[in-house]
Amino acid sequence: MSVYPFFADIKDMPVVVIGGGKVAARKVESLLESTADVYVIALSVSEELQSLAQDRRITLRLRAYTYGDLEGFLLAFAATDNKNTNEMVAEEARMRGILVNRIDGGLESGGFIVPSVIKRGPLAVAFSTGGIPFFTKRVKEYFQRKLYPELAEELEELRNERLQICDDTTLSGLERRDKIEQSLSGRTKEIIEKIERL
Repeated sequence: MSVYPFFADIKDMPVVVIGGGKVAARKVESLLESTADVYVIALSVSEELQSLAQDRRITLRLRAYTYGDLEGFLLAFAATDNKNTNEMVAEEARMRGILVNRIDGGLESGGFIVPSVIKRGPLAVAFSTGGIPFFTKRVKEYFQRKLYPELAEELEELRNERLQICDDTTLSGLERRDKIEQSLSGRTKEIIEKIERL
């Protein structure tokens, strides 16, 4: 399987999840962390999704999926326990040029997978093995030990320092680049060495 990996900013962008069970709820939580504008369409939903709807964090449509439900959305998630429904969602997504994720493993044209991710502040590391989840899990566990929790705060400090230098209008582009390298290279080396020791 040959896929194109990328990270996307989906803040306030319309995303629809078809399905209301536990897997759909996990997809919704992840989308909310990315501050997407999340819609859920399902005949019934978990208590978690019901609570999110009551808190107005998602828009809930309690009914079965019908063709046309994907109109206006950027991404679609076919997250039902019905293979035929998931296929219909994927087919509509393909026809509308919408990226679609199927929880039942289908990755046809226009489909995308959601990788396993480790986040440490501004650092996000994604893992995908093209359908070998056991191996993905082990690799992720290894890197979770390497990417220690305090790394998030250290990287936020580096990022903020870089932003301050970039905002300095008294420096030319070349001077900014040199100052960033001088300011951050030593601490970056220390962090990398610490990761290598773990």
